[in-house]
Order: sequence, then C-alpha cells, then structure tokens
Amino acid sequence: MQSRPRKEKAKTEKRINDSLSLWNNTLSPGWTNSEIEKLKVGIMIFGVGNWKEIRSNLLPFKSKPQINLQTQRMLGQQSLKEFKGLKIDVDRVFADNQNKRGPNIIRKNNCIVNSGDRISRKELLIRRQKNKEKYGLTAAQVRDIKMPKNSQITYDCMSFEQLKMNQDNFSTVEQIHHLKKLRECAMQHLEYKKRCLLILNFERFEDPITKQESFKLIVPT
Repeated sequence: MQSRPRKEKAKTEKRINDSLSLWNNTLSPGWTNSEIEKLKVGIMIFGVGNWKEIRSNLLPFKSKPQINLQTQRMLGQQSLKEFKGLKIDVDRVFADNQNKRGPNIIRKNNCIVNSGDRISRKELLIRRQKNKEKYGLTAAQVRDIKMPKNSQITYDCMSFEQLKMNQDNFSTVEQIHHLKKLRECAMQHLEYKKRCLLILNFERFEDPITKQESFKLIVPT
C-alpha cells in the first residue's frame, strides 16, 4: 500500500528580516511623524534590532516586522546586520547612503538593496565596528536622550477596539498581556473616579466630624 505524499507545512509567518516590500513596491503600514521620531529615539537608546524594547517602551501598536521595515527605510538600506545592536545616529546613516553612487549600488524605493555575494562573518564584524566608530553614540549621549513623555500613557490606554484592530500584529501571548494591561487600566480608572467622587462629597460636607471620616476614605492610613 502506497503512503500518501506528505504535504509541506505552509509558512504562515515571514521572517522579520524578509523585506519583500522593498521589491514589490508594497507600501509600508502608515507611520505618523510622531511614531517615526519615537523609533529614532528607540534606536538611539536601545539599538538596532532590539525591537522588543522599542515596542514595549515606545511603539506598542507596531509589530516587529513593521519596525524592522521602517528602520530599513529610515537608514536607506535593506541590510541591518552591520548595525545590529548599535545605538546610532539614524539621520547620518541615511544621508551617507543617499550620497553613495556606483555600479554596485542598487536601489529600490529609495533603499540600497542587497546585491553580490554574501559577506563573511569576519567582514560583517569589521563593518559593524566601523559603523560604531562612525555613527555610534557615546554612553553620555544616550543618557542625555529623553524618552517621549506620552509613550507609557499611550501604551496603558490601548482600548479594546485598538487591540482588536491590531490583533494580527500580536501573538496570542502578547494579546493576553495587552488584555491584562487593559483590565489594570480600567481598574485604575474606576479607582480614580471613585476618589474624585469622594473628594466631591468631602467638599460638600460642612460638619467637621463627617469631613474627617470622609477624608480617611480619600487618604487611607
């Protein structure tokens, strides 16, 4: 009895470094100027490739592939390996890439795309070190960078509708995490409303004893 040929398992997810949109002219998901500035700050503080930290601190509504692709566009080149882990000046890298010319420079959607043979690990490390020396930020410069004040507020205030609209960008574990954060946010909001109501009642009381008892509820010991 002949066995049935095995069907290859369909690939449901693309690798983060896959950059098909650079080749097929597909537009990247919409990015606001504020989000792009946050990504620049994230790269300067956390480094290229540390998408998890950038997402959790600055861009909770963006997936890792979206952040990876937007970084390619901001740097003006497809390959990010030679910048991996580096905290760099994004604008300087982009400006230098725009000025590169030559027969081996191939661009797609304003980005230099990979061409030629794959470089060795030794060459990759040499390029990374050169990029660090040329574009890398010092520890003092990184310390002086200020995180956007509203980044954590945006993360805490993700609504159920926003989570539902962006559910394809999150794994099941991440969706559960966001739902827990949403529950915490709702509980904090209810507690805030409760305290506001107590303060309002406190201001209405004229009797000193009643005011004192009400004050204990507002500021528990």
